[in-house]
Amino acid sequence: MQPVELSFYIFFLFVVSAGLLLFSPFTFEMVLLPGQRVLSVAWVFLKYDYDSLQKTGTARIGFLRIPIKGKKVIPVKRKKPKARRKKKAPAAVLFAHRETLLKLLRESIVALFRIVCSLELRQANLEITYGTEDPAATGMLYGLYSTLPRSLLPANLRFELSPDFEEETFRSSMNVEIQCRLYRLIWIMTLFVWAMPKIQTIKLLRDLKKR
Repeated sequence: MQPVELSFYIFFLFVVSAGLLLFSPFTFEMVLLPGQRVLSVAWVFLKYDYDSLQKTGTARIGFLRIPIKGKKVIPVKRKKPKARRKKKAPAAVLFAHRETLLKLLRESIVALFRIVCSLELRQANLEITYGTEDPAATGMLYGLYSTLPRSLLPANLRFELSPDFEEETFRSSMNVEIQCRLYRLIWIMTLFVWAMPKIQTIKLLRDLKKR
C-alpha cells in the first residue's frame, strides 16, 4: 500500500469517526422514584448514572462498569473566620459599560433559547398514586380521570393515575428522557461567541479587575 493511499484511508476514518461523534446524540434521563433520584447522561458508548439520594454513581464504558461511591462527609469544627468585606462591583463601571451588559444579556438569552429549542423530548412518563380519606371521593376522582381522552397527549407523553382505596396517600414517579446532539451545541456556542461584543467585554472585565 502506497503512502498516499494510507493517508487517504486514515483521513477517511478520521472524518467518519468525527461525524459519528458530532452527530451522535447526548441522552439525558431523569428518574424520580420514592427513595431514588437518578440522573443519567449517555453519549455513544459512554454512560454515567448518579443517584443524588444515595450519593453514588456508576460509570459505564461499553461493557465495562465502574461503581463510584460518594465520600462520607465528616463534620469538622472549624474556627469561625473573620467577616471580610466583599468587594462590590462599582456602579460607575457597570453604568459606563451598560450597552455591553445589555448586549451580553441579549445574546445569552438568545443562546439559551436556541439550546432549549435544540433539545428533543423522547419520552416523559408521570405516574401518580393517590388516596383520600373517603374511598368514594377517590373513586369519583378516578372516574373523572377515566373520562378524559388519552389522545390529548402526544405519543411520547404518558400520564397514569392510580387510586388507592385503602389509605390516604400520595406517591408519584417520573421519568424524563431528553436528547441533544453535540454539533448543535457547538454551533450555538459559535454563534454566541461570534455575536458577543468581545473587545467591549474584555474592557469591562479589565475595569472590574482594577477595582
